[in-house]
Amino acid sequence: MPTLSENYQLAVGMVTDDFIEPAHVDRAARVLDRIVGAVMKRLLAAGVYEGWLLQEDKQVGPGRGLLAGCWAETETDQDISGLTNGAVNYVFALAGEDTAPQGTVEFAAQLSPVGPPGSLYLGTVELDAAGQVVAVDSQAVCGPA
Repeated sequence: MPTLSENYQLAVGMVTDDFIEPAHVDRAARVLDRIVGAVMKRLLAAGVYEGWLLQEDKQVGPGRGLLAGCWAETETDQDISGLTNGAVNYVFALAGEDTAPQGTVEFAAQLSPVGPPGSLYLGTVELDAAGQVVAVDSQAVCGPA
């Protein structure tokens, strides 16, 4: 019969054919989630760690970073949603409901330089009235020193 660990009361000392209550499995998952989340939010700096450069084709290049306490990665170019013609668009990386468990991220533009809570500012994409890219500025993207 398994016993419980001292600090987090996790099931330990299991042997073949021991019955583990669902609450014990649930407790282990919740403890791990709480600890990893706290470490990510408190010890690591939010930001782009590699890539995620804005491109002249209205996309963001592959990259990885920490936003809203979650690690996210993209392997391919990603479209930027919300671009407005005839304006300077401020582009942000946004966490979604799948960011923590799956590592996904969305990229969206808006006309205000103040981003949504937990977002990462990547830079600007300026479009003319016809929607053609006039200028791209990825200077906001820099990795850890």
